[in-house]
Amino acid sequence: MRRTHLAWLVLLVTSPAHAWAPLTSSRPTWDDAHVAWSLHDRGSDDLDFATVQADVRRGMEDWTRVSCTGFSTTYEGTTSTAPRGGDGQFIVGWVESGWSHSSSAIGVTGTRFTSSRLVEADMEMNGVHFTWTTDPGSGSRVNLYSIALHEGGHFFGLGHSSDRGAAMYFAYSGGVSTLGADDEAGICALYPGSGGGATDCATTGCPSGERCVDGSCTPDTPPAPGGDAVCAPCLENADCGGSGDYCLGYPDGNGYCGAACASAADCGGGERCLTLSNGARQCVRFVDGEASCGGAAPPPAPECAVDGDCGAGERCAAG
Repeated sequence: MRRTHLAWLVLLVTSPAHAWAPLTSSRPTWDDAHVAWSLHDRGSDDLDFATVQADVRRGMEDWTRVSCTGFSTTYEGTTSTAPRGGDGQFIVGWVESGWSHSSSAIGVTGTRFTSSRLVEADMEMNGVHFTWTTDPGSGSRVNLYSIALHEGGHFFGLGHSSDRGAAMYFAYSGGVSTLGADDEAGICALYPGSGGGATDCATTGCPSGERCVDGSCTPDTPPAPGGDAVCAPCLENADCGGSGDYCLGYPDGNGYCGAACASAADCGGGERCLTLSNGARQCVRFVDGEASCGGAAPPPAPECAVDGDCGAGERCAAG
């Protein structure tokens, strides 16, 4: 007789560590390398529902965009049913009162599985002890995309990692997470394939700020990058220039490149050197106090009185 097991994967401020791993040694996975899921229509009390939906979808679907996996998902829209185990549904939702897990748990993913087959998963987000934001996050303010990305890994069959560069690292200390090499190795080991199994957006649609192009969601006319790599549009780390540069999820729902930094001196105007949840430090652009790659006014031209005040090939247009 096959037995159904229950596992609760919890993202804590602190937690025991182990190397990247599946949920158990039996490596349970979803049949046909595919799973469909829904979002509880209550959303989070801290953010508008459109933002919640876009960032949760991105956190779930980014796993399918890894080139060495054939894994795919289908977003089936919203449901009035809250996430709870044993009902045969696969739901992501927020708990805003009566949180039944540890107060230090930011998110909890419960999975049911036979020895090698996932049969149910539900994701609960802690809205009681944490405030949810699209900012990088710090302390009890947590970045929605980062947590959705981490819990999505559990939803699909991944355990925790001791690699600080992984989204599946066992603890969240703030910042904006991205998929690291360890995460990609894990999802590809569980669901090997090629070209990514990204959901066909012609059927499911795309998050706010993205459009469907040839079956894949891509940034909708993102702002042009500046003179350096910061804010260049990206889908994964490999799209960014340096080996230490990351593709970061910004509040508008798009991915933009950061740039490795040790301090603010390494970053350009309007940028800050921030520490990500994996310990890496990246230049992140801010506009009006918020992380943003759009809407920034160009810097004013230097003042001049005569042509000699200008650079080669330039003329002074004063007055």
